[in-house]
Amino acid sequence: MAMDFFYDGQMRRYWMQFSRIFEGWQYESGIGADGVKTLRSFPVSMGNKNRQISHLLRNNSENAILSTPRITCEMTGIQLAPERRQNPNHVSSVQVFERAIDPATNLYTAELGKTYTVERFMAVPYDMTMRVNIWTSNEMQKHQIMEQIMQIFNPTLDIQTSDNPIDWTSLTYVEMTDISWSNRDLPIGTEDDIEVATMTFKVPIWITPPAKVKKQNIIEQIVTNIHSMRESEVKVDGREYNFSDLDLYTRVIVTPGNHQTRVEVLLDDLRRPYCEITLLSEEGLDTKPNGDVWSWRKLLSSYGQYRKGVSQFRLKTTTDLDDSDSDIIGIFDFHPTHENKVLWTPDYETIPNNTLQTINGMVSPRAGHAPGRGGVPEAEEGQRYLLADNLPAVAEWNNLVADENDIIEYRDGTWQIAFDASTKIDPEIVLNSRSGKQLRWTGEVWVDALSADYMPGFWRVFL
Repeated sequence: MAMDFFYDGQMRRYWMQFSRIFEGWQYESGIGADGVKTLRSFPVSMGNKNRQISHLLRNNSENAILSTPRITCEMTGIQLAPERRQNPNHVSSVQVFERAIDPATNLYTAELGKTYTVERFMAVPYDMTMRVNIWTSNEMQKHQIMEQIMQIFNPTLDIQTSDNPIDWTSLTYVEMTDISWSNRDLPIGTEDDIEVATMTFKVPIWITPPAKVKKQNIIEQIVTNIHSMRESEVKVDGREYNFSDLDLYTRVIVTPGNHQTRVEVLLDDLRRPYCEITLLSEEGLDTKPNGDVWSWRKLLSSYGQYRKGVSQFRLKTTTDLDDSDSDIIGIFDFHPTHENKVLWTPDYETIPNNTLQTINGMVSPRAGHAPGRGGVPEAEEGQRYLLADNLPAVAEWNNLVADENDIIEYRDGTWQIAFDASTKIDPEIVLNSRSGKQLRWTGEVWVDALSADYMPGFWRVFL
């Protein structure tokens, strides 16, 4: 099986991080003329000193000796660690959210930027054996250096090999397993008075396969290029199809960020309503913490290009976010003076159909509304009213008792309850003929069928 070349230097990073443990140590070399102890540092290097390297360090001469003290760190072995092995086929997905960058200032903003999904594959466990050689010229140097090192291993020391927040293998530990006080096996020459102490350590490591990084596809933010072609033709079953820039198949469909939106009807025309849509924060606020308003242009530019007369705004009218048959759809355009608003004209064919018979208006018994007074006409067959508050038993309403949000109807010479709000939980749509507005029953209250605040996921943009 052929595989692409991949090398990330993981073992070497563990080796280097292990070596850094022993950097910065000092030893006392005596007391100066001023009576102050002299502390000196010494080098730490990776790899052992074989005979050839030792000869080079001597300047190719037997008359030069190695400088001491020094520490060398070497990897002497690596073994499988089956006791730490987990599900080899496990894949962990992590969502990464970047903050947007203002191109003018090149600084981060409070808005959502690019988002990604990182698929991490299960790492393979190993145990690395490391050896630390402490080269000294006398016993006092050895005592000073080893005593400092020995006190930090009791018996382990944690290390971190990466500052990547999604690297699940960045943390491990170093465990001291053995100490050899004097090791004359290393090639230090025959005449040198150099002592070498050796410490052996175990380091559990993980060798990680490459991860997959791709743009995030979640319900709050969907970016789907179905086709990216311009004027071109394709053949399907022998028939030619032409896809232009205005074709639906070339669109990018998005639900930007976690913003809320506020829809307000400016022109109450059931066949052609004219609406204004305000961009809000995730909490439903009109402004950012600094007082600035949100910008539609900046938000949409992160997902695609707005096209006048083509880009659509959609409202979800049901709790089923996968149901697109009930969407209210219309073309939108940017507001000429307010960057946090767009102007939207819903298509009449997508406006939801009325599920209840039209009402003649809303009445408030508390305000004295009754047939023949308070602006309410005399009772006639088929009249229907929505109650704005509770209706007590009064003669004008034939002693009917009804609750707020009920719809009452004059039928067969008496007032009756046509819609009992206390028993209805399914959404309903009714037209108020007096105002020309559609009202929607949410299961708890009547609201304007269009004018409302829409939570994230209940509005979409088709660019």
